[in-house]
Parts: sequence; structure tokens; C-alpha cells
Amino acid sequence: MIADWSVECAPDSPWIVVPWEAWVDLRADAGAAAQLPEVEAYPELLALLHQVNQRALFSAKVDVFAVDANWMDPELAEEFPADSLVGLGSYLDVLPRAAAAWTAFPACEQMARAVVAQLHQSALIGASFEVVVRPASAFGLDAFGWTLYATGAGADPAAARATWAAAAALLVQAFCDCFAAAVATMQA
Repeated sequence: MIADWSVECAPDSPWIVVPWEAWVDLRADAGAAAQLPEVEAYPELLALLHQVNQRALFSAKVDVFAVDANWMDPELAEEFPADSLVGLGSYLDVLPRAAAAWTAFPACEQMARAVVAQLHQSALIGASFEVVVRPASAFGLDAFGWTLYATGAGADPAAARATWAAAAALLVQAFCDCFAAAVATMQA
């Protein structure tokens, strides 16, 4: 298991932007998540999207993609025979509903560090995680957000999907737990 965090705030780095052309606001209608093409293809996402959007957070974008040995972290690839390694990965862009509290970069960086520290307490074999802090623009307010990456590897597609689903669930749970703790600390 590999867990790390990074920052992508260079002038040419991608931003999380909401709303965007095909964005679906799951804050107001959580049931709309079931209609997303990504959820239709990967029903495991439904619970994750509900978990994020029912809190003081919301999702901006989600996707799932195939991962091959060239894209995978070499340390993770070492756990499997090279000729049988397959993987599945996902990302979920997450923003706080009260973005004004997250305009300060240090708070966002601390969140990323806390999530990774919590993930290091797990022992999910064949999984990797990354929390990326990046600039965001939500309804005209510039702040920061996070892209949560989860990857699962296995010796066959079914094993890779099971590991990915467990990794994505673990990552979202760790993020939501750390976010709730950070909000409680800010309010104290």
C-alpha cells in the first residue's frame, strides 16, 4: 500500500472548476448520482458520492480508468507478477461547501497530510492513494480543493476492481473523517 500527497499549484496546473458544462449538483439531489455514466459503469461510486455530498463537502468531478504497469507506481507493481498485473484507478475532485474557510493554503495542505497519515494506518495490499491539493474556483470564489486518487491492482480484472473499490472507499472515509475533525477544530 502506498499513500502520498502532493500540491499542484503551478500557473499551468489544472484547477477544479464548478460549475462546468456537464456538472451535476449532487448536494441538492443525491439521487442524481445514480444517473451518472460513471456510476452506471461502476456502481461502487454511488456510496462514495453519497458519502461526500451528504457532508460539508461536495464533488466536482469523478472518473474511473484502467491502469497498466507503465502508469502504476513501481513499488505497487512489484507486488504482482509483471505479466499478470492489471489495475483500475479513479479520481474524485472534492470541495468544501463553505469555501471561504478553505482559501488559506496551509489548511488544505494540513488536510492532505492528515488523510495520508490516516491511510498509512491501513494495510490494503495492492492499493495506492494520492491526495492532491489544487486551486479551485467554485461559483466564482477562488479557494483550494482536493483531488483524491485511488488505485487498485490485481492479477486479474476482478481482483483489481475489488482492490480499487476497497481503496476508493477507504480514501473517501479517511478524507471525510479528517475533514470533519478539521471543521470541528476550526469551530472550537
